[in-house]
Amino acid sequence: MEVAIKAVWPETIHRVCKWHVLKNAKENLGNIYSKRSSFKQEFHRVLNEPQTEAEFEKAWKDLMEQYNLESSVYLRRMWDIRKRWAPAYFRELFFAKMSTTQRSESMNHVLKKYVKPSSSLNGFAKRYENFYNDRIEAEDAEEHDTYNVCFFLIISV
Repeated sequence: MEVAIKAVWPETIHRVCKWHVLKNAKENLGNIYSKRSSFKQEFHRVLNEPQTEAEFEKAWKDLMEQYNLESSVYLRRMWDIRKRWAPAYFRELFFAKMSTTQRSESMNHVLKKYVKPSSSLNGFAKRYENFYNDRIEAEDAEEHDTYNVCFFLIISV
């Protein structure tokens, strides 16, 4: 995917989804990432709190030393690609707080409420139509509410 993105959109910044970073950490780090360990909370703090690259790099180094994880192949791989997932490296860029797969992950979540994995193609089409109609209705209601709030604000001023 990275090669294709560079070829088609050479000026685009390709990021790794933070949700996937956390999911993979859970899968690759085993018990140290469990609820019983303070590592998980510290790991999240290192990802979220540092404002600069230098702060992130120091916090990462301290975390690796504190939990004796310098030899972890997974964490060394994550370190190598840190500029694609650690927020400290793209704080100056505007992404509207969106992660790379946020829209598709959200869509999967919403569709699962309407369509069962065992649905036939015909069943999927019918349920998708229900989903689509519900979305249109919700958007119309939001537009109506927004119009009324804006109209009220204009009249009130």
